[in-house]
Amino acid sequence: MVSYELDAVLGRGGSGVVYAGRKCGPGEFVKPVAVKLLREEQATPELIAMLRDEARVLGLTRDRALVSAEPPIRVDDSWAVIMELIDGVSTERLLADLGPLPPCVVLSVVGEVARCLDAIYQQPTPTGEPLRLVHRDVKPANIVLTATGVVKLFDLGMAVACLDPSTGAPLPGRRDYMPPERVRGYEGPEGDVYALGATMRRLATGDVPLGFGEWRCATRDDQDAMPELLALSEDCQRHDRTDRPSMRELERHCQRLLHRFDAPPLHDWCEKHVPTLASSTMEPVRATLSCVDPRQGRYTLLRDGERSAAGPWWRRWLAAR
Repeated sequence: MVSYELDAVLGRGGSGVVYAGRKCGPGEFVKPVAVKLLREEQATPELIAMLRDEARVLGLTRDRALVSAEPPIRVDDSWAVIMELIDGVSTERLLADLGPLPPCVVLSVVGEVARCLDAIYQQPTPTGEPLRLVHRDVKPANIVLTATGVVKLFDLGMAVACLDPSTGAPLPGRRDYMPPERVRGYEGPEGDVYALGATMRRLATGDVPLGFGEWRCATRDDQDAMPELLALSEDCQRHDRTDRPSMRELERHCQRLLHRFDAPPLHDWCEKHVPTLASSTMEPVRATLSCVDPRQGRYTLLRDGERSAAGPWWRRWLAAR
């Protein structure tokens, strides 16, 4: 049976705790994974449905910048999500610890995210039609860099396949990165362009988006962000969505601006800054998610040395017959 060994805490948030761990199965099978254990009060039916949707969407898409995830599993009175383990740091954390990122780093990151978002929007479905997937929650916290310079895009839980962009869907995402047309019920790739443009300015300057074009400017001694980068960010955040560049155009603009820099590759910068921050966030633990009912996929959380009070699943199955 499959179990999950939890080795370290990667982060804590309002919705739960994220662990680094190992998925262990028959035949000495071991796979590194990240396990997000939701707080019981946060595990609402709406959230579980959203997590199932994320796993379903990820099953339809393939891209090097996406983080794979499995459908949520039941753990005691709550739920857990099993994800690909990424040894990296969010750009939000990098900004908080290092200040505004170098323009060449920002352009590399934004260009790669734009490439990924364009690819999953254009990816064909089994019928041959484009999937037209829109992320709807692009922000620095959902973009992670690894020590080798790999860019990863997290959290497709709010994504929609916009076969009908005027569906009047609920308003997901925070107001600070939300495109103005979403208030009117319109969903399309232009909204992700808007959010990515706001992310670009946030990472390059430290300015804080307040929503719908309003900003709180950060206090800083110098201005390293190149004017062309800020102009591109403004183009992405134009109020009229038809005036914004497409994702593919945004990727190409980033590549063109990068050629002006005599800067080291992204992986050189990440190799210097990411490992220290990644290791500082880890808190060692010893715990196990042990399967107590394989038929229903139910697990229990056991701390180091604990045993399940419910006993082996097969014993309970025999007793129930």
